[in-house]
Amino acid sequence: MKKLVIMVAIALAVSVGSISAASAYTTTNPTYSTNDYNRNHGGPHVDLLGSDGHTVTLAFVNPNNYSVCFEYRTDGDTSQKIAATNFNSAITDGLYPFLCLSTAGTQVKTFTVAHYVEARSVFGAERDWDFTWTTFSVRRGGDCQDSARSFSRCDGHGDGHGDRHS
Repeated sequence: MKKLVIMVAIALAVSVGSISAASAYTTTNPTYSTNDYNRNHGGPHVDLLGSDGHTVTLAFVNPNNYSVCFEYRTDGDTSQKIAATNFNSAITDGLYPFLCLSTAGTQVKTFTVAHYVEARSVFGAERDWDFTWTTFSVRRGGDCQDSARSFSRCDGHGDGHGDRHS
């Protein structure tokens, strides 16, 4: 009987620890992946296709067979918010214009901007790939094509957060 009580206590402690770990994800760090990590490991991501003058062209990519959504805004303009509440309740800065891909595929969108476009993915069918605002800057005086898909020449800001997967 004593062994049974100890085993139940251990199982309960493990269960509470698992619940706490899941809660920590949603309350302390709801965007624990990065756009770069996702691109390199088969997750939803955004690719910069080109930039010149006052336009930035992005490819929103879903390599998986489930729904994923991407929000976007231009030049840091928070007045572009379309709702005070995001579909992901852990996100506290509201909901921005978005597009969703219901299955594997790519959607290309060109933005007219003064300086940059930001994109993030924080809602859809899967939470493991969520990433925060990632900046894609306009470059003047020539195209910013990046066939190597390394954003070093085109994206001056990166993902802005560490990579939880490393």
